[in-house]
Amino acid sequence: MKHRVLLQLSLLFSLALVSTPRALALAVSANVVGRHYRYPGASIPDAKVTLTEQATGVSATRTTNSSGNFEFPNIPPGTYTVSAEHVGFQTAKSSNTSVIVNTSTRADLTLSVGSETHSRWK
Repeated sequence: MKHRVLLQLSLLFSLALVSTPRALALAVSANVVGRHYRYPGASIPDAKVTLTEQATGVSATRTTNSSGNFEFPNIPPGTYTVSAEHVGFQTAKSSNTSVIVNTSTRADLTLSVGSETHSRWK
């Protein structure tokens, strides 16, 4: 009986040790996805998209694909500013975009024809 209890405790302890690294490896990141349009709704390929974490100023840049879509995968949760620019269009900007762990946040922007900077504050 005593030997059986010790065996069960050993198995339980071994299971706890094996499970711990797996629990520590859980994702604590998120994604920001979006699409860039020009008025009246056509997509803009090859637009430069910048994602900036507002508290730290750390930023990353992507280019939209042929459908105007972009993605910033595996970013830390936080509050971000998303901006997009393309030659011949006004820069579009969206601040205070909240990114929550283990989610995908949409950040669609519309670029208007022109050369001046345009900001849209949420």
